[in-house]
Amino acid sequence: MAGTPKRAAHVEAALTGAPFTEAALEAAASLIGQDFAPLSDVRGTAAYRLTVAANLLRRLWAQSQGEAVSVLELADG
Repeated sequence: MAGTPKRAAHVEAALTGAPFTEAALEAAASLIGQDFAPLSDVRGTAAYRLTVAANLLRRLWAQSQGEAVSVLELADG
């Protein structure tokens, strides 16, 4: 998303002390846009980059539940 690594402070705050549930991860995923403002370029739009970042949390949940998740399933859901 950027040339310099950055922590997702709002996402971290939402997850700190929260139960490890799908709802908690979805709530945190909705905050990614508050932590990052990616640019659109020839490699991807800003919206695409935010969606991919949110999907990383969704994938974490799915994998913790023993689910195999395809990239297409995450993009649609």
